[in-house]
Amino acid sequence: MKSSEKLKKAPIVRYNELFKSLCIIRDSIDMVYNGKIHQLIPLYGQLRSLLIDNSKKNIPLLKEMASISGVELTVYYFGFNDSKIIEKKPLYEMNNIITLDQEFDSQELINIFDIIDQTVVNVSDNTYSYRELIKILAEKSGGAHYATQIEQHVAELFSSDNIKINGLSPNETFILKLSEIISNLGLKIIRKYNTLQFLFSFQLLDLKLNNECVLFDYYLPNTQLRLQIFISSELRLGITIIDLNGICQSFISDNYQIEYNKFSLAEIGFSTKDDLLNEIVIIVNNELHLSETTAIPLLIINEIQNVDFYMNRTIENENAGCNIAHGSLQIFDEILDENTRRVEIFQLVKSMGPEDKLRVFNNGSYGFRNHLDQRLDFFGNFSEVEIAKESLIRHYN
Repeated sequence: MKSSEKLKKAPIVRYNELFKSLCIIRDSIDMVYNGKIHQLIPLYGQLRSLLIDNSKKNIPLLKEMASISGVELTVYYFGFNDSKIIEKKPLYEMNNIITLDQEFDSQELINIFDIIDQTVVNVSDNTYSYRELIKILAEKSGGAHYATQIEQHVAELFSSDNIKINGLSPNETFILKLSEIISNLGLKIIRKYNTLQFLFSFQLLDLKLNNECVLFDYYLPNTQLRLQIFISSELRLGITIIDLNGICQSFISDNYQIEYNKFSLAEIGFSTKDDLLNEIVIIVNNELHLSETTAIPLLIINEIQNVDFYMNRTIENENAGCNIAHGSLQIFDEILDENTRRVEIFQLVKSMGPEDKLRVFNNGSYGFRNHLDQRLDFFGNFSEVEIAKESLIRHYN
């Protein structure tokens, strides 16, 4: 017999659901603008799930994730004192009732969920709030259901769809514009977690690599998330990403070879763009060697305190590293701006210690960081190598 017990979804699951919802909205908006008007139907359903769905004790997905993340979802809205004026306007003039930026002096900054029940349109003396309009379109026009019968006032609302502007009815235009705003609000939450930056130093001691050398194998237990930073056999720095949905992509620096026995500072950044695609940046010794956009959106989570990672090996293979000298490693849950990055680079150089030495990994030695005790342990035989720091610092003056 199947158990009737219900389990609450973990925040990371809801985060992934928000990401997929925003991907649907992004793709549907693009297709509508390319003439595929039927792709408005998925927008009805996604707006319902994100903004108003409270059936079976649900919390609207966007509202729940805003609460978990602490992100304020504010928009500019014509003040409540203007509601009577708004009700008298035709629907096709409703698109600027809420905006992301202030466009009119009378607009107020307010949380999106504080206006869900405010009137947005009047048709044949019937008024509709944001909630009511989204619910009708989702439950009557295919977003969640196709209704076989509709009320008279709903038929009158739909009759306004006979008016077309740029190929879209007032209802369709309203939903399209609202979807764009909600997509941008949701992106603020995704960006808070879907960003990561590594700053680290190393010195390659092998003159030639027969195989790929893994510097760091970074993973979040009990998920598919995994990031491997490596040096290829062609002596190029790269990163392989397996995201929370198991999608794997690799990125490698262009036209740059790591120099043998030279101390280097490297930066690898992962960030989310306006279209939900990701930007991968690789910088070595203050020179940009890769800036590439992913082909599809990838989703990671920057829970730095909960990750494990290996240095100079993979999870599966102790011999996946090489003879290399490691310095400091810093991981950030945001992309440092240019001024902050310079400060952190200098701090990274200083953190090498007064003796200016690096830890040398030899003969399969490696490091392991366990999230449970927040400690980095080292296994195997190690030696030290001095840093020729003077030539490095000149890069940053």
